Amino acid sequence: MVILRKYFIHLLGIMSVISVLFLGVFAFLQLNTGGGLSTQSSGELKEIREGVLYISIVLALLQSGIFLLILAAAGKTRRRAENLMQRKLWLSAGGDGWQKVLGELGESFYEMNSQLLQTNEARGIKIQAMNRLTEFLVQNHGQPLCITNIKGEILYASPSFLEKTGTGRSRLINSFISQEFPGIRPGHIINAFQKDHGVYSAESENGNFSVYPVRDHRQEITYLVFTSGNRNYNALKSENNTPSSKETKETLKSSGSGQDWLRKTFQRVLKRGGN
Repeated sequence: MVILRKYFIHLLGIMSVISVLFLGVFAFLQLNTGGGLSTQSSGELKEIREGVLYISIVLALLQSGIFLLILAAAGKTRRRAENLMQRKLWLSAGGDGWQKVLGELGESFYEMNSQLLQTNEARGIKIQAMNRLTEFLVQNHGQPLCITNIKGEILYASPSFLEKTGTGRSRLINSFISQEFPGIRPGHIINAFQKDHGVYSAESENGNFSVYPVRDHRQEITYLVFTSGNRNYNALKSENNTPSSKETKETLKSSGSGQDWLRKTFQRVLKRGGN
């Protein structure tokens, strides 16, 4: 079944009405000159001309009426479908319910809706499993770290991070890191990662943080991993957030190994969740 766009249907209806009127007027003008009907009297020609014109007008009005009925039926079907969606009855509506609303297209929409529900359910289960795995990794990781989204909302925090920063879990989770730790700007950090794929060093009034990006399968940053408490690590960072000496590189390697393992693990889980 071919589904036509709304503007194309309108154009088709208008063109059909105009075509009938044009043919009627053209025939009227031809008969007015007496072309092909020279044997007919003027009275007969007048009746024929008027008859052709009236017939074309009636046909145009009939076509307009049919076109308006089609538009009214389409609008009624659309409103019924919108009502079905707004009340979320589509979640439980079977194929018969969809067919009553959308006619022949109902069965196709029902099958598509069923596939979407199954896909969303599977994705939801996968996301729940990913969240539980991430929570487990964070809670059992010895380093003080927290994970935020790209807006800076804190999603996970390890016990050692809560202890080191002196904040409670109920207060920290779902809050924004820029509010809890003034000076931390997630937007600025993400912009820095667009130029440098290394580790970012962020400073706050409550301490220094090392920030690791977590990227999805499209290599877009989706999460930020903040680690806290290594002042030597941050002191050895240069202004452009890159190691400035061999000693710095060794310090980065030793202090960031645990966080790097968690980041890579979380990134692998994230990629699986996006597939």
